[in-house]
Amino acid sequence: MTIDAGSPPGAAVLPSSSDDFLHFDVAVLGGGPVGLKAAYDAATSGKTVCVIDPLFSLHGLPTGGHSKCLREAAHHPDQLVAAGAAMMTTTADSSGKENKTDTDKWPGISKILSRVAMTAERGASQLTTLLRIEVLRGSAEFVYDEPEIEAMELQVEKHSKSPEQMDASQSPATETTAEKPAEKNPTKDEADEAKKENKVKLSKSRSMIQTRGSLGGAGGRAPIKIQVKMTNSTAAAAAKDLHTAGQMVHCEFCVLATGSCGVRRPPVDFSLPFCYCSDSIRSIAYLPKKVVVLGGGIIGVEYAQIFAQLGSEVHVVVRGKSIAEVLDEDLQELLKTKMKEVGITFHWGTVVEKTSAGIEEGEETGHPSQKAKTGCVAFVKNKDEKFQLDNVDCVLQCMGREGNVKGLGLEKLKIDIGRGNFISVDKVTQQVVSTPNKKEPENKGGEDHKENSQNNEKTATVDAAKAEQIKANDLALADLRARIYAVGDVAGAGLATQGQDMARRAVLHIVQSSAARLGGGGTPSSHSISTHEGEQQAANKNTSKPSSSKPVEKASGYVVWTIPELAYSGLTTKEAVTKYGQEAITTVAIPFGASVRGIVSQEVGFLKLVVATRMAQKQESGKDLKAGQILGVHIIGESACELINVGAVFVHEKKTVFDVLELVFPAVTMHELYARAANDATLKLDGTSNVLSVVAWKRLNASLQRTIATVKAQLEAGRNVEKIAEEDGELMQKLAEVIQKYSTTNFHTKEDSSTTSAENKDSKAEDAHDKHEGEEGPPGGAPPAATKNHQQQPVDEKMKMTGLETAILEVLFKTFDDDESGQLDLAELKTMFNESFGLDLTKEEVQEMLVEVDADRSGTIDFDEFVLVVSRHVVGA
Repeated sequence: MTIDAGSPPGAAVLPSSSDDFLHFDVAVLGGGPVGLKAAYDAATSGKTVCVIDPLFSLHGLPTGGHSKCLREAAHHPDQLVAAGAAMMTTTADSSGKENKTDTDKWPGISKILSRVAMTAERGASQLTTLLRIEVLRGSAEFVYDEPEIEAMELQVEKHSKSPEQMDASQSPATETTAEKPAEKNPTKDEADEAKKENKVKLSKSRSMIQTRGSLGGAGGRAPIKIQVKMTNSTAAAAAKDLHTAGQMVHCEFCVLATGSCGVRRPPVDFSLPFCYCSDSIRSIAYLPKKVVVLGGGIIGVEYAQIFAQLGSEVHVVVRGKSIAEVLDEDLQELLKTKMKEVGITFHWGTVVEKTSAGIEEGEETGHPSQKAKTGCVAFVKNKDEKFQLDNVDCVLQCMGREGNVKGLGLEKLKIDIGRGNFISVDKVTQQVVSTPNKKEPENKGGEDHKENSQNNEKTATVDAAKAEQIKANDLALADLRARIYAVGDVAGAGLATQGQDMARRAVLHIVQSSAARLGGGGTPSSHSISTHEGEQQAANKNTSKPSSSKPVEKASGYVVWTIPELAYSGLTTKEAVTKYGQEAITTVAIPFGASVRGIVSQEVGFLKLVVATRMAQKQESGKDLKAGQILGVHIIGESACELINVGAVFVHEKKTVFDVLELVFPAVTMHELYARAANDATLKLDGTSNVLSVVAWKRLNASLQRTIATVKAQLEAGRNVEKIAEEDGELMQKLAEVIQKYSTTNFHTKEDSSTTSAENKDSKAEDAHDKHEGEEGPPGGAPPAATKNHQQQPVDEKMKMTGLETAILEVLFKTFDDDESGQLDLAELKTMFNESFGLDLTKEEVQEMLVEVDADRSGTIDFDEFVLVVSRHVVGA
């Protein structure tokens, strides 16, 4: 098939009238972003492709493209005014007056929407022409000629009659009894021969049923037949288009990408001019003054913010207590705050009772030929409290969507349609799934024919023929279903990104199936699917049984065009905790203001990481996780939709926060937030709940090491302990004595981390344990150290303290234990940090450090806890 240079770009040149059908390798039903993605991928793989869509012009914009354009117009008012200036001037000149009010924003909005649609349409048209993709205008319906069981029954019944019965059935109706030849009962041999002949004829009939429709298809397979029908949208364009409606299409593979439509639920009266669903809102031709949004999902939230930014009074009615539940809870909270800041009113636990018409406003709105009408909406809150909103000129119901399957004829192919009219698919290959088999009623036909053995035999023969026919028909349908795929909204994808990933996987499977059928090994290098996926497909070959595998997803982030933007990839905090447990998960959130660019732009938002701790591997569900593995990335704020691409790669490739720290991000970009978040996450991986506490303990350790280095330098310079005590004080003297005792050991060297040193440390810990065992406890009522549970804070082998380090810490601990209780309280810790090491910490900061270490919540730290926390926060560990 060729392209007519004089035809609209992307249009198909039909065959001559002698041709009965058009044939393609792949037929795509639906010309949205997902359908075009499937068409482009299939065409670049060498397939002949057609796209069937009722719209005269394809643009490839997603269902939510309208709201995205409105969002940009609302968020950038300067561009809005600039875009609408020319249109407003023209309107003023033609009417002879100027009346610039808030409604004058709408001409600018309309111009932006038109420009986007025209640009997208031009791009889609150029690409379909370049890739030789035929575009057929019209709606599509599957055609399947199922063999008629009744005809088969008559054929079998005819073949089951004896020669005498057939002669009698062919006699004239007016023939008298006297004129009939004498009946002759067949002999046993004649009867057996007749049965044998009938079996041969029946076998031939069955063979015809099994091969019916298989001739002429690609590779000997029965083609998928699709009727392109005229619709209201194609009828108007038929005169200048190519009359593609009414054509029959045969294809080897079919991809369903028909999208979804907004659900219309009572008691909203959609006959009222101010009531809209998430689809019809695209036709609104005025800027409403008072908007009621029903539903707190993504679409409802987007439109609520858009109209609020444009100056409308907006009320959001939510049946439950949360919005955008697909998002991480922290993103939800900030989103609610931002919505309230622009004046949006929430009505929680509320449902609509009635919508009714009000009076006509009378003033002309953005579209000269249309006037805005208002009405009132009655509500019920918390099951008994009633109220209503008057003068509402836009009621927008955003309470879910359902798949566009009406009129496709899916029931003919026994394709399963699940909840919400979404097509059931195999989650790996996107192949459609058959409807569940219903239990057939018990066949009691034999009980109705007991007159003689001949009738019983005839009934059994007919039943066998029916069973063979049904089996052959089921096999034919299974083969067709194995070559039909559903992607995008109609298959349950809520976002265009998800749908396009479905389309990618569907086309990969198509290419692989074609290669395998042609003997090419099944997996072209540029279009391969994972080995596991291929094995799963082989196990389900020519069946409509869904695979149990998980989809082979590529790295992708999901974006929500609210104000500010939202983006996410991977698990939310709630999902991760549910799957792996509370102890296995930690989170960090870094505000945009932590970056230079965020400070300058003053953008509100944050980047959040959901990270696996070291405890995750101890859970059965998390045994395959790595410590520090990034399980989820969640961003709110401007540029979130661009930032998420990096985070999606981290999640998909199972990167850890340690991997992120090895990367260098461009300076003065928002991507620096990833490095900051990864750094904070590493500080919390050992169960630390407060970053400030971790930093403070590390500073203590660093100061301690500097002090020890100073003492060692003095000893090496020949100064004795007494001289050090005289000039630097008692603490330095005690440190010098300990260092001199361990003079053959270097601080923090590999040699010092020997087994002997570790055993020395373990021995001291056992001595401390034995010392407290059996005691009632030191003065002050603090429990003995042995009662502390240190298993909650595991220590890595590389973090164990050497004998020298332990001895130094013991000196330090005893020096500041003023009451000799064996415990350090808040005041003693503050003195140690500030007076001896010059850290200048506030009382609140020291309190955070104490809480972090105090396992038994006694309000004090014993020596074991002190050793444990310092060993965890040694510099470089």
